Amino acid sequence: MLLSCEQVFDLLAASIGLNCTRVTCRNHRAAHRAMGLVFVFGNRHGLYVYAEWGQLQPYGRYVVETIKKLDQQRHELKALRYLLDFFPQSMQNRDALPSCDDFQIADCQLIYDVLLSAKTQEEATKAIAALEVEDTDIESFLRLGGKFYHAYPQMVKERGKEFRAGTVKVVVPGE
Repeated sequence: MLLSCEQVFDLLAASIGLNCTRVTCRNHRAAHRAMGLVFVFGNRHGLYVYAEWGQLQPYGRYVVETIKKLDQQRHELKALRYLLDFFPQSMQNRDALPSCDDFQIADCQLIYDVLLSAKTQEEATKAIAALEVEDTDIESFLRLGGKFYHAYPQMVKERGKEFRAGTVKVVVPGE
């Protein structure tokens, strides 16, 4: 059966979803996030993977996923807001909580340290309001409600493992 060039390319494009788990080292959760960022190109020398922020890499090496600093900060602040809204109950199961190392943004690490050291929600709120941080609008953070952000602490914990493993890194656009 003869295929034109367009048909071969369409066939490769259709298989991106199947190849994504291998491209991201069989990390099932990351495969769905990388779906829109990974393109596969083939030629007579082999199959190459191109990540939007990466370089051409031979198939088989893993692609480091990148996340914008603003997006990472947003996720971490939502996790912290949930923990503050349901304080102190949200802080009781220490095994389910992210560690301080799971937070990649320095401002979020400071807020998390305050939550860990506070005894009451009011004490935590006052201590957070007194923080002097660079990239976070504390007033806006304290106005935000956290009742819908119950999944974010676990997401920060899982993402922290990925950062330590080197499969994800934070990038600042323009740098």
